[in-house]
Amino acid sequence: MAGLNGFHHVTLPVSDLARTRDWYERVLGFVVRLDVLSLRVPDRDGVKEWRTRLDRLGERHGAMMTGHRGGTVLVGLHDPDGVEIRLYAD
Repeated sequence: MAGLNGFHHVTLPVSDLARTRDWYERVLGFVVRLDVLSLRVPDRDGVKEWRTRLDRLGERHGAMMTGHRGGTVLVGLHDPDGVEIRLYAD
């Protein structure tokens, strides 16, 4: 089974989007994206393994797609509160 090897990216809830976005970009050099939580998978075959695991567990998810940087992403997995989690391999 392919493991997870870090965060691909995370979305943080904020009170003032413009001020917070400026701070994260200016101070930390972050690039702002839209996904709430994206987990890094070591490689594309690992994303396929996760899709198979989720199918075996009966966890609904969307399709495997090409990510914005050309990698593979599994979309449409939701936690019990409906928050989407994506699994990415660059």
